[in-house]
Amino acid sequence: MKFDLEDRFIAFTGNTMNYAETLQRTFANDYLAKQIIRSSGSATLNFAEMQGTGTDKDYINKGNIAFKELKETELNLKVMRFRNIGGDERDILLAESIELIKILRTLINKRKGK
Repeated sequence: MKFDLEDRFIAFTGNTMNYAETLQRTFANDYLAKQIIRSSGSATLNFAEMQGTGTDKDYINKGNIAFKELKETELNLKVMRFRNIGGDERDILLAESIELIKILRTLINKRKGK
């Protein structure tokens, strides 16, 4: 099976959107759901832009934006966990956000060390 990080980001955003749509409609849940949709989507789009950059500086900049958006998604998922919203699917998304953060940080650091 071919490992494709872009596909993994796309799946993360798609799964986050699917999860957000399952949440009970309350003011707080709607707020958090919109936040994780925006931040996970932004992380994926910035990761894609990172792949197409022409310079190391642009690559690192786009990578850092994607990293920041993943951290935002992670923190919102932790708030959901604190509030007991979502269960197993939330925990799966939280674990994937942490893995993607680690991978992205490694890619950025490799490029910085070039």
